[in-house]
Amino acid sequence: MTPYRFAVATLSLWLLTAARADEQDGCNIDYRQTECEDEKEEVVVLGHSSPDTDAVASAIIRAWEIRTGPEDLCATPFVNRDDINPETEFVLEYFNISEPETISELVLDASTDPDTFRKFAVVDTNSVEELPHDAKDASETYLHSVVDHHRITGTLTSDKPVVFDNRVLTSTGSLLYQRSLAENRTIPGVNCPINIAGLMLATILSDSLVFKSSTTTPMDKVGAEELALLAGINDINDFGKKMLEAKSDVNGRTAADLVLSDSKEAKADTIHGDVLIRVSVFETVLPDQVMEMAEEIKTACDVQLEEDKGEADNMAAVLFFIISILENEAIFIPCSDQYGTELVLNGKFQMANEDDNQLTNPPIYVDPVELTERNGTQVIVLPTILSRKNQIMPAVLGSVETTPLPEDMVTEVECMESMDGTIKCNEYDATETDAIVIETKESNSDDIKTKEVNSNSHDASASDVDSHDASASESSSHDPAESSQSNSVDESSDSSSHDNSHDNTDTCSTIFDLACNTDGFDTLCGLLTSFDFEATLSGGSWTVFAPTDEAFTKLDDALDGGIASVSDDLLLKILQFHVVEDQVLYSDDLSCESGNNLVMALNGKESRTICKNDVPYGQKGGGNDDVVDFVTVDIEACNGVVHAIEGVLLFNLASYM
Repeated sequence: MTPYRFAVATLSLWLLTAARADEQDGCNIDYRQTECEDEKEEVVVLGHSSPDTDAVASAIIRAWEIRTGPEDLCATPFVNRDDINPETEFVLEYFNISEPETISELVLDASTDPDTFRKFAVVDTNSVEELPHDAKDASETYLHSVVDHHRITGTLTSDKPVVFDNRVLTSTGSLLYQRSLAENRTIPGVNCPINIAGLMLATILSDSLVFKSSTTTPMDKVGAEELALLAGINDINDFGKKMLEAKSDVNGRTAADLVLSDSKEAKADTIHGDVLIRVSVFETVLPDQVMEMAEEIKTACDVQLEEDKGEADNMAAVLFFIISILENEAIFIPCSDQYGTELVLNGKFQMANEDDNQLTNPPIYVDPVELTERNGTQVIVLPTILSRKNQIMPAVLGSVETTPLPEDMVTEVECMESMDGTIKCNEYDATETDAIVIETKESNSDDIKTKEVNSNSHDASASDVDSHDASASESSSHDPAESSQSNSVDESSDSSSHDNSHDNTDTCSTIFDLACNTDGFDTLCGLLTSFDFEATLSGGSWTVFAPTDEAFTKLDDALDGGIASVSDDLLLKILQFHVVEDQVLYSDDLSCESGNNLVMALNGKESRTICKNDVPYGQKGGGNDDVVDFVTVDIEACNGVVHAIEGVLLFNLASYM
């Protein structure tokens, strides 16, 4: 909206408010939430469970919209199951509005066949998991409408078309304001029995964290200014500050209260089926008060995870983030569930600009994402991350695709033969021993070849790279034993010792010689030669993650202009990102422990070792969307060890592009 349009809209609203105040004793339009008449059909209006200001206020606003609209319906707002939070209490008390009744189910008559449900309208969610337990059954026939600003889950269905209004705005209340403007509605404001304008304003300030969140749009800011005039709020920032203070109040609240006070479940699709993740946030201007409860919060997350698993066996993790509004950061408190921590460590959290709080464009991601100490507690601090919707959820759901599931959620093998003759297995039995049999079919043979592999073999040599069956590395199972090792087991070898001493260097190859004398690494050899690595990698002690020729081909195809378009300076840094100086790290030297699984490369950047069942199966850099799987590990050289990898490791390249 241009400054001129904003000035006109503001003046019009001021004149309208003044005129209505003279006509109706300070209230521009008299609206009251009365009991429904018997002859009118009632519509239940409700938001998501763990109700916040937007869910509760938008239910009241939407009920007003339906009641005063063209449909002959009587709408009644409800709170969905749980208690409202302190901020919502403050808002309702400030505008002298009664708290809606609580509803836990939609069934009206369970004696009918099928059951008869109450007609219902949904606000501030479109996920059936966040509604009463019988909403899925009720929605087919009794869903009235959905008005929401979150990502579309596709879990609410209806046997007929319904109103579904989903827009990119900071709150559902903001969306309802835009609907009112489009329909030229008179919005009840200051001194009215129900200050609808005040509720709309409160939803914007709550969900935008008083305009600090990346979810804030220019339309939200203009709408807030307009609504403040109508609602009788003279100082938006002061009113917003009071809301934030109420939001931050933890007095008398338990850790379990905090975990569920603003909590959402999200579903991610994986090769193992749907996985549920609970993501809880607590927005505060007093983060130290919450940090003092860190140990209790860890326990509460563990307890909640067990309860959630009792209701859904595909629930995988409960994540809790403190949203520190004034410090402009999120603080993740890990519970004892290791998988949840790995999800966050592997996540790509898109940062926001500090000047306008909008998401960086092109995207810049938090780098590194690592454990650190805060007030004596191990946490993960994510600078400029304030929005669950725009920043946390996308990172976590993306991480589900690349982070191996907990052992108890992977139960069976499912293999399929493709048209080119290869057989791929996308799951495996997590209870199997380290020795796993995988089957592949070579393109020039009709015979199935079986390989037995073991996760502790260190007998790989340069010649093993040529004989490695590529189709085994293509398996989407991410089983460490499958993807990391391709050599038969030598049971007499001691896998815990690494003898790197060599009396006669003529009997072994240097790392440089391995790269340049082994088929499949021509591109790597050329780069090492171009950047004068021959002398460097012919002495000293090194660990090298060696991309295959196929890996460079994939990178070349992915880049606009190909690898040739990359500057020499950046190409050198990428090459250095694969080289570890003064350390000889065999696969079982690579740590699987969160916080200790970072590997410092020659360019000063860190990649992360990714494991399954405490066995490494790949590396991931800050610029990689997916884990880069190992093809062959522990290829010994005179001066170190080489791990062949199927992709090119990348750090965050945003500042170089």
